Amino acid sequence: MTATIIKICEYCKVEYPLPDWKQSRNRKFCNSHCGGKANTERLYKNKARQKCAFCSNELEFAEGLGKRKYCDDTCKHSAAIARSHLSTDARMKMALEFVMEGKKVTELARSYGVPFSTVKKILANHGVPKDLRISKTNFKASKVGKTCEICGYSKFKSLQKAHIVPRRMGGPLELDNLLFLCPTHHYEFDHNLLEDIEIAKISEKVNGAYNKYGKPPR
Repeated sequence: MTATIIKICEYCKVEYPLPDWKQSRNRKFCNSHCGGKANTERLYKNKARQKCAFCSNELEFAEGLGKRKYCDDTCKHSAAIARSHLSTDARMKMALEFVMEGKKVTELARSYGVPFSTVKKILANHGVPKDLRISKTNFKASKVGKTCEICGYSKFKSLQKAHIVPRRMGGPLELDNLLFLCPTHHYEFDHNLLEDIEIAKISEKVNGAYNKYGKPPR
């Protein structure tokens, strides 16, 4: 017969039986729920203070949960905009071009030489509604009914978007720069491992993107 001892949970102070084969583990709590709550309270017990990197206001965070750099998203966005070195007039002009002329986020990013995420933050700071800031390319809607453009694989959730001209080289998130591929052919396309017969199936779209956005080195 297994011997048991009675211990008291350090969190809820309730007695619980502990078999002898578990006694060597130095168990402190009656279950994982109490252990998790005690750990959370421990993390929040020691508060750390530092100044926001943008507005210099003092902010408080739990020491065990990692450091925060900004007060909130507003300061975070403002700091990203400040790093872009765009003047106030240039930011206003960008917002007007988006609203009045209907330019896309990717077009503004290329013309001003900033990441498209920075463009979205500038538009947000100038009061442009979120539903207008969403990229004009709705990938989820556009891939309904599509299959892999090389092998015809048609499982919806596994279909991926492959950038013909990579984002890091200035390729936009536009349909004429995207291929709808299965995971296998996505990997092979990115690593230049496709066979000639497979390349022929997508050559027209690929060449069109190269002519429009520039051919990246492979």
